[in-house]
Amino acid sequence: MPAKIKPAQLRDAFITDLATCWQHARALHPKETPYAFALHGLEDTPHVYPYVLTEEGLTRTAKRYLAMGSFETLEEARKELRFSMEDSPYAGELESQLPTVDALVEPVEADLDETEGYALLAKAAMDAFAVLDRRGTFGNGKAREKLWLMIDTSLAEKDWSLPSVRRLNSSVAVKRYIAATKLEGDYVSADNLTLSADGRRLGYYGYGEGPRGWDDSFLKVVVTQILGLRLKKSWDITMRHEGIVMGILGAGNDVIVTATEIPESDDDESGEKCRATLTRYVKGDKGRKIQINLDGEPLQLTPNTDGSRVALMLNGKVMMLDEKMNVVATGNPGQKVMLKRFLKSGDLLGIASERLVKINSEFKVTLLPYRDRVNFISLNAPEDRCAVSTFSRGSKPTSRQTAKDQFGFKLLDFPKMQVRHHILVPAHQLTKAILSPDGRWVASRADECGKYTSHIVVHDVKSGREIARRNAKEISDMLFLPGKSVLILGIQGHMKTEPVRFWKFA
Repeated sequence: MPAKIKPAQLRDAFITDLATCWQHARALHPKETPYAFALHGLEDTPHVYPYVLTEEGLTRTAKRYLAMGSFETLEEARKELRFSMEDSPYAGELESQLPTVDALVEPVEADLDETEGYALLAKAAMDAFAVLDRRGTFGNGKAREKLWLMIDTSLAEKDWSLPSVRRLNSSVAVKRYIAATKLEGDYVSADNLTLSADGRRLGYYGYGEGPRGWDDSFLKVVVTQILGLRLKKSWDITMRHEGIVMGILGAGNDVIVTATEIPESDDDESGEKCRATLTRYVKGDKGRKIQINLDGEPLQLTPNTDGSRVALMLNGKVMMLDEKMNVVATGNPGQKVMLKRFLKSGDLLGIASERLVKINSEFKVTLLPYRDRVNFISLNAPEDRCAVSTFSRGSKPTSRQTAKDQFGFKLLDFPKMQVRHHILVPAHQLTKAILSPDGRWVASRADECGKYTSHIVVHDVKSGREIARRNAKEISDMLFLPGKSVLILGIQGHMKTEPVRFWKFA
């Protein structure tokens, strides 16, 4: 425990500030019904921010997300967003209402260990909440029973939400909280979505969680048929080997799966090498398969449109396979390349040293005339337009991020790479922009600078105007459904259905 902060002194600071903060919040919204008075902490630097959540504010937020298509019913939206602090319409309005606590903590918080720091803050805050509660600060009877007092650090290494709810509220309120936050269904994910060339078959792979939690996790490949705006599962494969790396790619109606066994030892002297099995399911039929074995770890499997060729990176070389999984060519591009897709010309499009490149049939690399750093590229079906995304600046948002940290993506003519639009959303970082096949729309992930809020944002390509937005919480991947104003979204979380959603954005 840091010697510079005395727990009793911190408790007294919380008593002073929480009482004033509560009165200020009630004065701001006197006609609304509060259901939670929470201190919210993010990961890394231990620091808490006060929130007073109200039923009326929750309904406003739920209606906003319902209008954007994020949820099917208002009830579902209210349930999912009830404890989403930063989605509250009043987020940030109480940020300056803990002056005594901040004056005590901020000079040393950068030096505090995250877990120990939040333990110090949570225990002092709970003591302070308890003192104020005994004084009747938060009301009595039914009004008090409907209010949760809590410390939410769900984004940090240790979450104090349930311990604080148990400590500060009645047994009835604790049961209501547990029921409101209960996870339904197994944990599953769809981390990589792939459409067949005709748009009728969707494949994905991702993690699942077994009965013993993450100690019993597995990888699953799932192949489905798209029927309107719903899915019908065709088949799946479950792998429970810890050393499995998998990829799934639609090539026409074929499906290709790679399963790579990684040796437990990284010691080159052990003699153990990666061994991979590539399986091609003809016409997506689980009973019709062609398999080959390879030494090494295949990366970035990339089929051409009709499935007659599949390219992959293996041991630093580009390998070409035909439809019967025969190796027809192998070449060394002379540099590390991330394969992205086949072009209609037969060339491969890739990224090398953060630059866009083309690789021809003789494995010769040509730079495209685009000078900015490239993290991701998406093309429309005619291949005359592309969206190019840059790198996220840091893996974690910080409170120090400002508007200068924002960045967008560029819409360009292809292959001349002349810029048509530079798409920006103020105070956001736009990553992995994806063009619709007809080139009408472009969707990207928008992470708000300095916050943990993210959205999927759709822009009209012709005008560059934003036309739709929805919460990106738990969204792991996205694809446009060809010919429709619909995004297919890969989801990760606890659920009873397939982790895929359809979002009709226009």
